[in-house]
Amino acid sequence: MPDLVAYDAERAAAYHRHHEKNLRTRISTARERMLVGRALATLPPLDTLLDLACGTGRFWPVLDGRARSIVAVDNSASMLAEALAHARPNAARRAVCGSAFGLPFRDGAFDALVCMRFLHHLAHRDDRVAALADMRRVVRHGAVVSLWVDGCREGRRRVREQNSAALPRGFGRRVCVERTEIERNFVDAGFARATAFDFAPGWSMWRVYALHCSA
Repeated sequence: MPDLVAYDAERAAAYHRHHEKNLRTRISTARERMLVGRALATLPPLDTLLDLACGTGRFWPVLDGRARSIVAVDNSASMLAEALAHARPNAARRAVCGSAFGLPFRDGAFDALVCMRFLHHLAHRDDRVAALADMRRVVRHGAVVSLWVDGCREGRRRVREQNSAALPRGFGRRVCVERTEIERNFVDAGFARATAFDFAPGWSMWRVYALHCSA
């Protein structure tokens, strides 16, 4: 099982501050939240929802109210504590410490899940497929994920640089993945199809995918 990095309290607080520090980061967060909402709208109505690698709860404002029951999972207790310290209370949400490589839930436990800003930390195909396969195992309808993909000048440059470098296994340096590669990974993990939503087409590497369990 690949190693994951559990952020300590200082790094968790810095992560939260980073995404609130100025107008640009707040606009970026608003845009990502909007894309998550659009992606979730492509799935059937939800009763249960998993927020995987939830970090400091940056997407809770758009997830709250989307399902009767929400479980937020992160492998860092400090990130969860930071999230709960700043979030609006929600009796329908509970926080659980756990790994994306071996989720502590039964098969089909959730209607869907959201996993933002995690997959781009996995440089190797086998690690991505392992994480995606466990996501597929615990959902009935689909998933919403985000990562860096090629398709813009910066993305193509990063892919070229990465292809000539030795990249670490497990959770590590952020990488950009070719669109054709990640979309094959989705299929290999058991998802039937994917719907893409670009943060800023032709300019940004960020892409959000709605992954569907049936065709």
